[in-house]
Amino acid sequence: MLTEALVALAAGGGAAVVQAAGTDAWAVMRERVARLFGRSGESSVSAVLEGLDRTAEELHGTAQDERGQESRARLAAAWRSRFEELLEGLPPAERQEAELHLTELVNEVQQLPDRPHNLRQSGVSAEQNSGVAISGNAVSRAQDGSVSATVIYGGVHVTNPREPGATRP
Repeated sequence: MLTEALVALAAGGGAAVVQAAGTDAWAVMRERVARLFGRSGESSVSAVLEGLDRTAEELHGTAQDERGQESRARLAAAWRSRFEELLEGLPPAERQEAELHLTELVNEVQQLPDRPHNLRQSGVSAEQNSGVAISGNAVSRAQDGSVSATVIYGGVHVTNPREPGATRP
């Protein structure tokens, strides 16, 4: 089981993949992500590269509407899961090295200029048994009969969800 800090790092990695897609940094990013997975003995680096390319293709020309946001969130979550699996499957020494490389990647991508569709995480910190602190926007969404729960401490701006099937004003 991963610590909360590693789960947050995996989420940052997923967001970084989505944020970097379509930028000048994409070619370098995709190679570094593939090498990171290649170190773990993942079936093949080419399979990871294909997954990254499919992600970039799906994001190409994505609209700024709710459907585009859902696509970006879904792809970021998929890569988050892959990063979690990667980190979980590594022995402690290799996990530490992968953690350093993934942290570098996330930090570099966060320095990219803002684009309208970026899933930028302004700052995420997590410590064992203390929860996760997020500086920036956080979205908690339940779909298809799932449950989403969030505990909030401090000042926040919360909006009410639309009725299912309702259109935007």
